[in-house]
Amino acid sequence: VMIGSLFSLAATVLGSIGFAAYLHFFASYTDLYGNLAAIVVFMLWVYITMLGLAAGNVLIKLALDKAPRINAPAAAVSKKTAAEGEKRGR
Repeated sequence: VMIGSLFSLAATVLGSIGFAAYLHFFASYTDLYGNLAAIVVFMLWVYITMLGLAAGNVLIKLALDKAPRINAPAAAVSKKTAAEGEKRGR
């Protein structure tokens, strides 16, 4: 869980810094959008931030899928395995 959280944090910070540099050096949204430029820039920043958070969530999901199940009782695991075997046999 920690790796996904750190990745989300790093992606959000680096994405924000990179987007700020892009706006400073390359973009001229006020020429194109006029008074609505602040809304467009805010929506782009939110999109970039959400991409970083979604990527971190994917890393958390992958880490949890590979983690061993410690608290699963043996009886529940064997019932689940038996039920899956019956489904395959049909």
